[in-house]
Amino acid sequence: MQGKLKMRNGKVLAIWIPILAVLLALLIALNVLAGIFGGVLDTSLGRGERHTIKPENTETWDTEYYEERYGTLEEAVAASQKVMKQVDDEGTVLLKNNGVLPLKDKTVTPFGRGYAHPIYNGMQEGGSILYTEPEKGVSPAEALEEDGFTIISAAADKQPADMGLTTDGGFGGYIQDDDGSWIQVFKYENYPDAPQRAEGTSRHNTMSFGGDNQIPELKVDVYNDIPASELEKMKDSAGLVFVSRSGSESLDKKADAYDDGTPHFLALSKNERDMIAYAKEHCGSVILIVNSSNPVELTPVMQGELEVDAIIWAGHPGDQGFRSVADILAGEVNPSGRLVDIFATDFTKTPSYNNWGKFHYTNADKSPFVEYREGMYNGYRYYETAHDIGAEGFVYGELDGQGGVVTPGEVAYPFGYGLSYTTFEQKISSFTAGDTFTVTVDVTNTGDMAGKEVVQLYYTPPYTDVDQDLLIEKPTATLVAFGKTESIAPGETKSVTLTFDKDELASYCYTRDNGDGTTGCYFLEEGEYSFTLRANSHEVIEEKTWKNGSDIWYDNSDPRPSEIEMQAAMADDGTLLPYPERQAEDPDAKFIAATNLFPYMSEYMQEESVMLTRADWNKTLPSARTPDKDVSEKFSSMFNLEDTFDYKTDEKLGNVEGSAVYSESVTEKADKLLTVLDMRGKDYYDEDWEALLDQLDYDADADDIKQILVAESYFTNGVDSIGLPPSRHCEGANGVRLNNGNGLATDDRETSAWCMAPMMASTWNTELIRQAGEAMGQEGLLGGRQGRMAPAFNLHRSPFQGRVFEYYSEDPLLSGKMAVAMVNGTSSMGMFDYIKHFGLNDQETYRDKRLKTWANEQVIRELYNRPFEIAIREARKTIKYTADQEGTVKTKVMRGVSAMMGAQNCFGPVTAFANYDLMTKLVREEWNFNGVIITDMFSGSESFIELTIRAGTDTWLVWQDTNPAVHTDTATGKSLARTALHRLSYTIANSSVLQDSPPGTIIYYDMSPWRVGLLVGTIVGGVAIGAAALWLVIRTVHSIRHPEQYRTKQKKEN
Repeated sequence: MQGKLKMRNGKVLAIWIPILAVLLALLIALNVLAGIFGGVLDTSLGRGERHTIKPENTETWDTEYYEERYGTLEEAVAASQKVMKQVDDEGTVLLKNNGVLPLKDKTVTPFGRGYAHPIYNGMQEGGSILYTEPEKGVSPAEALEEDGFTIISAAADKQPADMGLTTDGGFGGYIQDDDGSWIQVFKYENYPDAPQRAEGTSRHNTMSFGGDNQIPELKVDVYNDIPASELEKMKDSAGLVFVSRSGSESLDKKADAYDDGTPHFLALSKNERDMIAYAKEHCGSVILIVNSSNPVELTPVMQGELEVDAIIWAGHPGDQGFRSVADILAGEVNPSGRLVDIFATDFTKTPSYNNWGKFHYTNADKSPFVEYREGMYNGYRYYETAHDIGAEGFVYGELDGQGGVVTPGEVAYPFGYGLSYTTFEQKISSFTAGDTFTVTVDVTNTGDMAGKEVVQLYYTPPYTDVDQDLLIEKPTATLVAFGKTESIAPGETKSVTLTFDKDELASYCYTRDNGDGTTGCYFLEEGEYSFTLRANSHEVIEEKTWKNGSDIWYDNSDPRPSEIEMQAAMADDGTLLPYPERQAEDPDAKFIAATNLFPYMSEYMQEESVMLTRADWNKTLPSARTPDKDVSEKFSSMFNLEDTFDYKTDEKLGNVEGSAVYSESVTEKADKLLTVLDMRGKDYYDEDWEALLDQLDYDADADDIKQILVAESYFTNGVDSIGLPPSRHCEGANGVRLNNGNGLATDDRETSAWCMAPMMASTWNTELIRQAGEAMGQEGLLGGRQGRMAPAFNLHRSPFQGRVFEYYSEDPLLSGKMAVAMVNGTSSMGMFDYIKHFGLNDQETYRDKRLKTWANEQVIRELYNRPFEIAIREARKTIKYTADQEGTVKTKVMRGVSAMMGAQNCFGPVTAFANYDLMTKLVREEWNFNGVIITDMFSGSESFIELTIRAGTDTWLVWQDTNPAVHTDTATGKSLARTALHRLSYTIANSSVLQDSPPGTIIYYDMSPWRVGLLVGTIVGGVAIGAAALWLVIRTVHSIRHPEQYRTKQKKEN
């Protein structure tokens, strides 16, 4: 009897071949995607463990180059939280107090969404910030309870348990915006009465990396059913009204109207104003708590029917939340914070308002642009100058000494303003002028409570016909030095000594012919200079004058001491030597002065725009919106170099003899006698670097070199031929973030989410911020992260700037000094901070769409570049290194900044990180910066990649590995890669990457767990697919040989 027949082979093949093909395609696709997105997956899902193989007989050597002060990361976090609390204490600013604070009766009635759902740093995780989960941050309620307050919660109980964030229409919330782009929109379902955008205005409901432009608050009607018994309790309590505003990466703040009449995002909405009125009606006193990094228009609550008794600016406070606010309310902390931005009365009248935001050329492919028409007069510089020169129709305004309005005017609160619970008297006890100015200020506590005081010194230079002829602009008040006292007991006097160099008073003149083929330099004009000790940018306490006897031109015959300090070689103890560091490479090298590097910037502003000038203030004031317009061919012809650059033929930066980067030959594949670990503590121009780099094998190490140069995703691969170890980096605008915040993270170890940058700067305490940097550095050391994409310190050009919460201040000196303090702290723990975003990155709108950003060279140098210059010039770190084969440990003082991020907007006509004049002529040559430069997160074409590395930028920060490799098939290409690897290696050699690693150590990481899983899955899947395929082949052969055992089409299958 015939057995049961097998399924027809053709049918089996029809079933299994598609299945196996799909499985094979899926396996291939997974591996291809892993190759493209390997960096982000490594960052998100975790890399393997770090291991070291040390040379023999080095076990007893002291290679703990950085002291690990704590046994665990958790202990380091606990220590950070203590420093963070002190930063919050000193960074919280008391703006108004009619005597109600500190509260004598600790009974309070909280109001507002900001009480129930405060913003600690951002509204969501993502972007650059380290996010405080709501359950981790100390909420206002928890802080008040800790301080023993009695909380009447009748009003606060009306707030929903959650905000009800959800998408708002479209498919998954995606809709097509007015300009044709696709965006995702949201709404807060539990705040249905939040204002919407007014007709014809910008959107309010998009969200991006940390924030949005919505102002969720309940209508005042919700309080109508509060029982009379609760109202009776409230009437003698202090009403605490919380208003919150978020920052946002990649999204600026809404600068136009809402449908409830609110003029913009940074004004109080109707619901908020009604809530304040209700609190005034039903509470004994009202205290407004402003939970925002951006300035907020506060004039309505400083006077009139909505005037409150006290105002506290609480910033975005991080994990410690509202403990400092509660302690200030209770009188446990005496506030000593000072504003880092001027708070204007009407933000739509700020000098940058009409030339900030969305503008397009009507030709030149409709390219977006922005012009800094306010020039030198932004922030407090504008308001103080307008007041001092008696600008037509300008009224500054006057306060009553308690933060209330006496005379309404253009300014609500000046830059540097803040109140205390005690009173101080400041007096200049010593004023010494010379090449270095030394000013000693005695500060006496004349009140009855111990506290700290900020000392602020401003200067006013002469402004003459010479300046007008040379097109030099000079504000009438510029911060030149500041300091902060320690705690001063009542009746006690303590001194603060301020120092600054004479050349810091010079102005940049971009019109001067220097007579040596260069144009432009710094100029210290003859005449009388006024130095004023002030309580803030407006309130003068005392004045001293100094007369400069003759004009000083700081050209190449007499560079500024500032330039000399940046370019000088340095002894191991940090002493500056009387010759430039570059002389080790070029014996003829001399100190160079700052001269014009960007003539097209100044020419554009003269020919295509109108800049505010004291010579004709009213006529040049940017009082109307900059129109969309044509740009002349002179400038449009410079656009799109990123797309048109030909690395083979470009005469300036191509593989052409005589170009700035051309190289005829490169030594390679030399015997491996050195590794990067041998280079720790050696100068950048030490001859051993050349010997090390001669070992590079561009063929064997091609994949690793490509990853470093064009596919850096928070990790740099090792390079075997020079013994370059791998390094791990992180985001962290306000801390050390171990995961990338995209929802894929598996590294769930907690690190500290600090307050945002404006609150740090509001301490005006550089020593405290250095301690904060040390604490972050310890978390990086124990968390296994050596590089950090922070701090960011672009200026607050506009209060509507989305990333005000990441940047310190509107003032370049304050920003630069805070950056120095932070970097001094982190670098002392071995971390290399990528200071960012360099190159006029002062708005989010269109910055990723090649926003053409224009300012003249004086404005660039004196304002927007200056904080970066200060940081590179002044930051220092002291490293330990192994000096010989016996393990002798020595120390060396080095420059503290060793990494930088270039901005993705255009610096004039070309993307900032691809602008040779900016990255090489300024940063590399004039500023003598030898560290690594990375791009902002960006992808590029072949021409863009080649232009960027030739401009002086070393690595590309990307999520996906799709960038083409740098061409290293020529001597010029190899030379460029060699230089980039030199800078990266120099940075890594003097960082915590080498922690516990004597020379000769091999440092490596295990394969990432997800890669192991993929590899195993690929092998198992491949074997399974192969086995199935083999089975099909065998079955097919068998069916051919034994057809009688198989069903055919004619035989029915039972």
